[in-house]
Amino acid sequence: ASCDLPLPADVVGASLAQWLELNDKDGSRAGKLRVLSVDMDGTIADTRERQRFAEEKSGVGSKPQKGVDGAPFFNVFLRGEYYSMDSPVPGSAEFLRQYVAPPTSGLVVYLSGRRQGTEEESRGWCRAHGFPDGLIIHRRKGMNSQRFKA
Repeated sequence: ASCDLPLPADVVGASLAQWLELNDKDGSRAGKLRVLSVDMDGTIADTRERQRFAEEKSGVGSKPQKGVDGAPFFNVFLRGEYYSMDSPVPGSAEFLRQYVAPPTSGLVVYLSGRRQGTEEESRGWCRAHGFPDGLIIHRRKGMNSQRFKA
């Protein structure tokens, strides 16, 4: 499930409730749920190819303006259609698959500075590269990525 709420605490709380409703019908996980939150870009997704592409396409040099969400670089870099250019960081999918398997049986929350509205592209990338299903939470456009993840 993905969520459209703007604040991380609200997002995670609402999303976890939705997840439990869908995946814990017998109530056996209530009070026992282990959650691991991971970032996507630069943590599980190697974005170097997409970054080079965005620099080239936007005409921005190798040091894009940081924190300016509307900058041409970010308008290219954060388009969901280009997430497929990323490759998985070695070992990350295996680690997360192990985390969701028994005995941990944890839940992965993909908390990303990617823009809301591109969750399906992120989900498709995760599935294509063998990452476990989990909650995907993206920030809304214009919200500072570091503040969103804090």
